[in-house]
Amino acid sequence: MVPDGTQGRALRTIPAQEMTMTENQANPSGPDLTQGIAFAELADGGMFAGHVGDDQVLLARVGEQVFAVAAQCSHYHGPLAEGLVVGEMVRCPWHHACFSLRTGNRSD
Repeated sequence: MVPDGTQGRALRTIPAQEMTMTENQANPSGPDLTQGIAFAELADGGMFAGHVGDDQVLLARVGEQVFAVAAQCSHYHGPLAEGLVVGEMVRCPWHHACFSLRTGNRSD
């Protein structure tokens, strides 16, 4: 049986993961990074998620360099802090897309 008012329209089930991503976009989480963090708090190859104003930010350390990029994948806003740093790239844990730590751009 088709519920009233839905006949002839395609229905789409929205995965819980997608709903959570939208909610997370509205509320920056983690520490406020406007004051920075101590260099020693970020291990080589490590990542640290926080926010600057309303923007979610990911800090990643490679050697003696610290990079700051958007904290979420541009596809479904996957949490890059849960991904993997490989060289100067971070890999999304959900779709394995890679992003440059220098530019924040997706790299194919």
